[in-house]
Amino acid sequence: MSDRPEARDRLRRPLLGFGFWLLIAFGLLCVLAGAGVVALGPRLLPADPHTASSTPAPTPSPAAAPGRAVN
Repeated sequence: MSDRPEARDRLRRPLLGFGFWLLIAFGLLCVLAGAGVVALGPRLLPADPHTASSTPAPTPSPAAAPGRAVN
């Protein structure tokens, strides 16, 4: 019975099986999770107010510049 070519064709496994589609679904889930982090991350996890200062850092005076002789 298994010597006939029709029987061998029926027993052949599909090329794109369950594992392949599971891997594709996992990849899509990871892409969607990454897009969700990009879209919702700033709203859910705002920046620390202590690190994001609106006042600029003070500029050093020209006399304190390295390599300059002070008279």
